[in-house]
Amino acid sequence: MNDHNAANGRMEEKSMYDHLIGKPVLVRSHLGGMYLGTLLAAHEDGTLHLLARRLWSWRGALDSTVLASTGPTEGRIGPAADILLRPAAQVIEILAASTDAIEELGRIGTWRR
Repeated sequence: MNDHNAANGRMEEKSMYDHLIGKPVLVRSHLGGMYLGTLLAAHEDGTLHLLARRLWSWRGALDSTVLASTGPTEGRIGPAADILLRPAAQVIEILAASTDAIEELGRIGTWRR
C-alpha cells in the first residue's frame, strides 16, 4: 500500500497492519509458532517486529480467536522477547488481542525446562 507524504513529496510504503502497531496482537505463524504481545512495527517486506511471548502450549482457549480474546489460563509460555518474524516464518494470521488476554498472560510464569 502506498501513501503520499506531502511533507517530503515522496511515496511511503505502508503495511496493511499499520492500524495494529502499538497494540496487543496474537500472531500465528506456520514455522514460528504462536505469539502474544505488542506489534512494534510491520515492514513493507512482510517482517513483523513484536515484543511478545511465545506460546508453546496452553489451556483455557480452544483456538487462536478465543486466545486473542481471553488469553490462556496456564501453559508453557516463554519470556517476553524482542522478536522479528520474517516472511519465511509464514505468518498465517494476526489478530487484535484484548487487554484481558494480555493481563491473563501476565499471570502466567515463564516456562523453564
